[in-house]
Amino acid sequence: MRKISVLLVAAICCFMTASAQKVDLGSLLGKLSSATKDSTATAGSTSSAGLGGVLGSLLSNVLGNDKITTDDMVGTWQYSSPAVAFKSDDLLKKAGGAAASAAVEQKLAEYYKMIGFDGMTLTVADDKSFTMKSSRLSLSGTVEQGSEAGEILFKFTALKKIPLGSYTAHVSIVAGRMTITFDTTRLMALVNTISKFAGSTSLSALNSVLQQFDGMEAGFAMTKQR
Repeated sequence: MRKISVLLVAAICCFMTASAQKVDLGSLLGKLSSATKDSTATAGSTSSAGLGGVLGSLLSNVLGNDKITTDDMVGTWQYSSPAVAFKSDDLLKKAGGAAASAAVEQKLAEYYKMIGFDGMTLTVADDKSFTMKSSRLSLSGTVEQGSEAGEILFKFTALKKIPLGSYTAHVSIVAGRMTITFDTTRLMALVNTISKFAGSTSLSALNSVLQQFDGMEAGFAMTKQR
């Protein structure tokens, strides 16, 4: 399952003007859908090849059924960008597809940089233990195969002994690029736990953004280093 972001200026501007306010996702999706239709009408004669590319981008942003295993995750991965995914193709259609995910990723990128996630590395060992490190954060734990295709269970610990809970992620790997996304509610719970442990107000600020995106999953895109 690939999540290829197509950056639309209109979508980004919509988020920038929303800034600290709570975003009406339904309204935003409607605007994005209209923008996508207008763009398609203007393109007109770009025909089936162009349309196929657009549809491919849209479909790539729906949670799929990638048969990723924990063995595929072994190695060291470097953060490259935020990643988001839709939970259903119905929401995808309303959203205007990749346009919506690009806008959400743009918003998340600001907060990820603020809390140091933009320098994060994830190392998964052969025994399926992992370390996740950034300039302000160090977590460890284990990964296990989930009950459904593409699901991986992350069991987080702090200081290698303090349990922070288990969180199911959807994982996709394409051409050395891995995306890890969590249900936003569960990701908020993880961020909240970490912020209490680390005493970080910046992490709390990230939660205020995540709660705006019901119906989507959010996380990270990473590239393999070795």
